[in-house]
Amino acid sequence: MTALRGVGPERAALLGRLGVRTVADLVAHRPRRYEDRRHLRPIGQLIVGESVMTSGRVVAAGVKRWRHGTRSVFELVLEDGTGRLHCRWWNL
Repeated sequence: MTALRGVGPERAALLGRLGVRTVADLVAHRPRRYEDRRHLRPIGQLIVGESVMTSGRVVAAGVKRWRHGTRSVFELVLEDGTGRLHCRWWNL
């Protein structure tokens, strides 16, 4: 494996722990878990607790800060014609 560009002894050891010892093993290797990001779901069809991809137009975005600047939240509103998605990221 170390003959491959970017695969040194350390990376080869990590791959070995996954059972990948040859290039053929590498090509046949499948991740244990992955997210299928090929299909977008409209905002109006999103289900709570489900991991999905969506897209839309950002209609509002901004940062709100609390007093003394100790905490902040970034808020974003995404719209796609089927609904609106209000997103928040805390303490950025």
